[in-house]
Parts: sequence; C-alpha cells; structure tokens
Amino acid sequence: MVKLKVMKYLLKTLIILFPIILNASEIRGYVVGQIRAQTPTLKDNPRSFGTLALENINRINYFNEMNKFQFEIGLEFNQILQWTHDPLQERNFEKTNTPYRLEDFRPTVLTSKSGINSYYLLKQLDRLQLHYSFYSFDITLGRQQISFGSAKLVNPTDVFTPFSPTTINTEEKNGVDALRIKKTFGPNTEAEIGILFGNKFKEENSALFIRSIFSYKELEIKPILLSYREALGVGIDFLVPYKGAHFYIESLSTFIDKKNFHSYNRTTAGIEYQWSNDLFFVVEYHYNGDGRGDTTEYDLKGLSFSRSRGSSFYLARHYFNFMLNYQLTPLHILTLTSYQNLNDGSNLFAPSWSWSFSENSTLGFGLFIGVGKETNNPFQVKSEFGSYGKQFFSKYTYYF
Repeated sequence: MVKLKVMKYLLKTLIILFPIILNASEIRGYVVGQIRAQTPTLKDNPRSFGTLALENINRINYFNEMNKFQFEIGLEFNQILQWTHDPLQERNFEKTNTPYRLEDFRPTVLTSKSGINSYYLLKQLDRLQLHYSFYSFDITLGRQQISFGSAKLVNPTDVFTPFSPTTINTEEKNGVDALRIKKTFGPNTEAEIGILFGNKFKEENSALFIRSIFSYKELEIKPILLSYREALGVGIDFLVPYKGAHFYIESLSTFIDKKNFHSYNRTTAGIEYQWSNDLFFVVEYHYNGDGRGDTTEYDLKGLSFSRSRGSSFYLARHYFNFMLNYQLTPLHILTLTSYQNLNDGSNLFAPSWSWSFSENSTLGFGLFIGVGKETNNPFQVKSEFGSYGKQFFSKYTYYF
C-alpha cells in the first residue's frame, strides 16, 4: 500500500515536471566498465580467486534551471556478471537496501543464476530533487546526496552513506530522501537544517541534522548536531590553512540510550599538503571509540551500533592512514592509499594508476592488498585487513 502511494506520488511529480525535463538545460552522465577479481578470504583455500565480476554502470542525470527553481533526476542501469567460487564472497544484489529512503523500489529487473554464475540487471532512481533559491535561502526537497566532513579518508561525521575503503566506483554517492533548508549569512557563513526520511517515516529509519559553518580569522569551524537511528550525535569539524597545508580535526560523539549499545566517539585528525605541482599527500590518524583493541573481540557480525547503524566499516580503535597522489604526466596519475590498523598491525594497501587518454575518457587499474595474519575460521579473524585478501580491478569511465 505504501509502495503504491509513493509510486503515484512520483508519477504525479514527473507528469508535472515533464515539460521541464523535455527542455532540460543540461544532460550529464557516465558509463563505467569494471573488472573485479578477488582472492578467497580463507588462508588455505586452493582457489586462485574467490570472485570474478564484470560490471557495467550507466548513469544519466537531467538538470534544468527555471527562474529560481532547479530540478534534477538521476537514473542508473547496471549489469553485473559474476563467478563466485568462495561462498563467503557471494553477494545477492536483489537484497540491496539503501538507507534513508521512504521507499526503495525493487532494484532487480532481471536475474539469472546457474551454479557459481549469476547475472543481474539492476535499476535505480538515485536522484529526484527540486531546489528553490530565494534571497539568502536554499531549499532542497527529494532524493539527493548528503555528506559531511573535511577528512579525506575516514569521515566520522559522514554517518549516512559513506564509501567503504574498498569501493571502486565513487562517482556518485547514494541519494537519500530529505528536506534541507540552508541560510547563507555571508562569505563562508551559513546554517542548515535537514530531515532524512526513512522507510515508513519510522524514527529508527530516519534522521535529523542541524549544522553551521563560520570562520574565526583563518580557522573554519563546522559544528553539527545529529539525531539518527534513535541516537544523538554531537560533532565538530575544524579546518585551518598553514604555510600551504591544511590541518583538520573532525569528530563525532554518539550518545545512545539503548540496551546492548554504548556511547562512543570517532575522531580523525589529519593534514593535506600539495608538496609540489606533481605530488599531493594526506596523512590521518583515526580513533574509533566503538572498535576493539583485541582481535578476539572484533564485531564480525556487524552488531555494534557503529557498524549496524552508524555506517562505520572499521573493527579496531586506532588507525594510521595516508594517501600519496603523484601526477606522472598531465594524463597519468599514480595513487597509493594505505589504511593501517595500529591494534593488530594489519594494513590495507591500494595502489592505482589512472590514464586520461581523451577529454571524456579515463582508464584505471588498481589493487587492494590486505596484509596481516590470515585465518581459516570465517567466524574469527587474526587481523582486520589480513582477512580482506587481495583484489584487482580495472575501470574504464566515459563521461558525457
């Protein structure tokens, strides 16, 4: 019944906005082709790879601006063909569920499974938003992207739809259903309130945030107050330039009044610096207060608040992360990213190469290499990133 009402609402909205769409001032999108191969997760598995997948991602965004109104709709159609030898790596795309959406329509258009082979044709309405500007106010209603934080690798305040450290396609963040109202007071000074609507408007599926941005001399300050998944989050984000570098501290304390959960803090402190015209680097320390210092206490089932509701991907408490970006030539970029678990000594290394061989096309190759103690027990790990295995990917992107 709810799905029918939402479908009728979307249909009426599209009919009303149809003239605008036909006269869209801009159409943008991209096509991504990915090859992904991952080794088995268990130490003594004789297979050379656990999963091999071919993925085709097609994105179309329509934009229109009429007077003070702006409209955007974004559609995705994806194809995935995978061969899975490791049952622990099998992924069922029919059960994909994006949080903070009133209704997420069944993504599967077509599916076929035969033994280790599976094929999916997926659809997604990822953007459907109307933006209105008047005086110094901006109002945005509908399915849209929301993200926070100055940190480059781990954002404690980005609790809605963050990327995992092994995400390959980071062109677009998943859209959420929300109403946002922003008031601008001057250069780099603003306040914003937003409501994220979850499934059936239930409190445990929804969220509310109030944030602001202001400056004191060269220090940029971004306080934020969050109510999400029946918890309260209080955060602050500091960013200050110094001799060509940017120093930042991003922190969020989550307070929970529920059995089986405890309050915790997550903080990232870091520096980004353009060392030369060719070399850019980021160094961060991340503290995860909901993590554990002992591998025997790791939350492998994702039952803790931070992993089940707070969109955290990390098991331990202390991390040292860095990223080096070197522009070999104007068309070739080399990147090395590293996540180091300081509690169990494991590392996740991600070297990659990107080649912009035309104005609209990019080709890239990369690896995710988990280094650390491995295990043969899927219910217990000896090190966090040691259990990641190794993953190779190739990615081609065409923008239009």
